[in-house]
Amino acid sequence: MPAEIHGIKAADVHAKIRLLINGMVNITDTTGEFLMTLEDGRVIDTKGWNDWVSLVCGSITS
Repeated sequence: MPAEIHGIKAADVHAKIRLLINGMVNITDTTGEFLMTLEDGRVIDTKGWNDWVSLVCGSITS
């Protein structure tokens, strides 16, 4: 990849992609607006990843 094309620096593009990934991976629901109660009583934060990872991994190992 060239260092710069059309006045846009490769380093700037990479920085924005890292920022986007960080925002998507670390998103949380601080207000409780996106909590979902499952039939078995567990509560899942539908905005974050931690609960979904444990839900999926738990169902694989169960």
